[in-house]
Amino acid sequence: MRTGILGSIAATVLGASTAWGQSSLPSPAAVAPSTIGSQFQQIEAWSPHSAPPGVVLPGMPGVPPGGPPIDAPFEGGMAPQPPVPMYPPPGPYTAPMFQSTPPQPGASHNVGSGTAPHFWSSFEYLLYFPKSQNVPFSLLTSSAPNDDGRIGRGSTLNLVPAGDYTYNLASGFRATIGAFGDDDRRYGVEASGFALEQKSNIQTFSSQAGGIPLLARPFVDSTTFDSSSAIIADLFYGSGSAVFRTSTQTWGTEASGVLNLYRSCPDSTCQISIDAIAGYRYLQLTEELSITSLSDISRTPSTINRFDADPNNMDQALPTTTGGLIPGAFRSFLIIPVVDVGGTRITTPGAIAIQDSFTVKNRFNGGQVGLRSFTRYGMFSLLLSGKVALGSMRQTVDISGATGIYDGIRGFTGGSYGGVLANASNIGRYTNEDYAVIPEFNAAVGVNLTRNLTVSMGYNLLYIDNVVRPGTLVNPVVNRAQIPASSTYGSANTIPTFTELFKTQEFFLHGANFSMTFKY
Repeated sequence: MRTGILGSIAATVLGASTAWGQSSLPSPAAVAPSTIGSQFQQIEAWSPHSAPPGVVLPGMPGVPPGGPPIDAPFEGGMAPQPPVPMYPPPGPYTAPMFQSTPPQPGASHNVGSGTAPHFWSSFEYLLYFPKSQNVPFSLLTSSAPNDDGRIGRGSTLNLVPAGDYTYNLASGFRATIGAFGDDDRRYGVEASGFALEQKSNIQTFSSQAGGIPLLARPFVDSTTFDSSSAIIADLFYGSGSAVFRTSTQTWGTEASGVLNLYRSCPDSTCQISIDAIAGYRYLQLTEELSITSLSDISRTPSTINRFDADPNNMDQALPTTTGGLIPGAFRSFLIIPVVDVGGTRITTPGAIAIQDSFTVKNRFNGGQVGLRSFTRYGMFSLLLSGKVALGSMRQTVDISGATGIYDGIRGFTGGSYGGVLANASNIGRYTNEDYAVIPEFNAAVGVNLTRNLTVSMGYNLLYIDNVVRPGTLVNPVVNRAQIPASSTYGSANTIPTFTELFKTQEFFLHGANFSMTFKY
C-alpha cells in the first residue's frame, strides 16, 4: 500500500514537471491542422492591409515616413505604411472657411488659418474721382457794352473759359456674390455690379435788373470767321442769366467663371490663393454738357447817350439827332427793346430762353479675363486683382438746341429748334461702333474680424481707352443765319459748317473703396 501511494506521488510530480517545461506555442507537429488555420485567421484579422482607408499608421523602426508601397511583402514582422497623402485632399476643402487645423506633431498650438470658402459676398462703398471734362471754347463772356462780349476784345472776360472742369469725389457702391460649385473648391462663378452717382459741375451767372453786367454767348461767324456773340443781357437788351452744367455717371455689371490655380496648404501660416477669372462685362458712361440762358426783355423805351466806334453794330437803335451817324462820337438814341426770334418780333415785356445740350452715351460689351490673389496672415489680409476687357463700344451722340419766346403784349409763347452752338448744322442723334479696351486694377488691405467676416480698404483704377465726351462736340464756328435769335435767321446766305462728332478720348475713374466681405 505504501508502495502504491509513493507511485501516485511520483506520477503527479512527473506530470507537473512536464507541463512546466512545455513551450507557449505548440509545435506544428503537435497541433491539428484545424488549429493552425484558426491561428492564421487571427493574424490576417490584424494585418495592416485591412486598416481603415485614409488612416496613416505610426512609423516603425527602419521604415521611413510613408513606408514601403502598400503591396510590399510583409517582412520581419513590421507593418507596411500607406503612402503619405498629397495635397489637396478632399477633406479640408469641405470644411468652413478659417476652420483651424489639428496641431502638428511637436507644436503647442494650431499654425493653420483655414481653407477655401464655399460662398462669398461683399459690399463696397466707393469714393472715385472721374476724369475732368474738357471744354475747348469759351461758352459765356462779359465785357463793356461796346465790346458785346466778343472773344479777343480788350474788356472781354471769360466767365466759362475753355479748359478742364473737375467733378471732385463721386460716391457709389459695388456688390459681389460668388460660390465654388465643386467639393474641391476649384471651379466657381461670380457676379458683380457697381454704380456711381451722377456728378455735376454747375455754374450760374446773372445780371442786375438794369442789364449790368453784360452777358453774352460768344461764337465765330462762319461767314467772316470773326468773333461774334449773342447778347443775353445788357443796358439796351434787359437783364438775363445763364447756367452752365456738365455731368458724368458710370455704372456696369460683370459675370465671370472662377478657376482656382493655386492654394496653399491649410496648415500654412500664410494662406495664399490665386484665381483666374474669365467672363462678360458691360459698362456705360453717360455725360452731358449744356448751357441755358434766359433774357428778360422788360425795359421800357428810353433815350440814352452812347459812344460807339462802329455804328454799324447798333442793332434796333434809332438816332434822334440830325446829321447822320458819325463814328467815334456820342449820340442819343431811343432804345426800343425789340428782338427777332425765329422770324417773330418780340417786344417788351417779353422773355427769350436759349438752350444748347450735348449728351453722349458710351456702352461697352465685351469679354474679360483677369487674375487675383488673396493672402491671409493671421488677422490681416491682402487682395490684389487685375482684369482687362476687350470688346465693342457703341457711342450715341444726342445734340439738341431750342429757343423759346414769350410776348407779353400779344400774350403768346412759342419757339424754334436751335440754340446758338446747337443748331441746324449739328442737331440730331448719331451713333458709332468702335473697339475699346478697359483694364482695371484693385488692391485692398483688410482685417479679419471673425473667421467669416473681413473689412478692408483699398485703391481702384479703371481706364477706358476709347470714349466720346460732350466737350469734343462743341464747335464754335457757327453761321448766324442758323441761330433763331439772330436778326439774319433764315437768310439765303447760309454756309454749312462741319462738326467732327466722334473724336474719341480716354477716360478713367480712380479712388478708394471700403468693403465688407463675408465668406463661408
